Amino acid sequence: MIQREHPLGKTQRISGASKRKIKFGEEYVRLLKIGTVDFKNTFALNGVLDGLKQQIPNFGGIIGQTIINKANWQIDFPNKKLILSNKDL
Repeated sequence: MIQREHPLGKTQRISGASKRKIKFGEEYVRLLKIGTVDFKNTFALNGVLDGLKQQIPNFGGIIGQTIINKANWQIDFPNKKLILSNKDL
């Protein structure tokens, strides 16, 4: 999910955990790089993510299932460390 000032692309109304429906657009992100891992042509929803953008400085979006499935993630919560790789961890 990508924060936008208004939904771009084909739109749809989606309900989330809060049971409210939000209008989102659809897009493909040509290239997104996190650390040394490149994510190419990744599907994303976009729209106004009210609440989150007001609470989090420089908020741009949320990492979702389409990104999680394309790499290996290791979360070291006690040390607040995230390891991301295209290889087995």
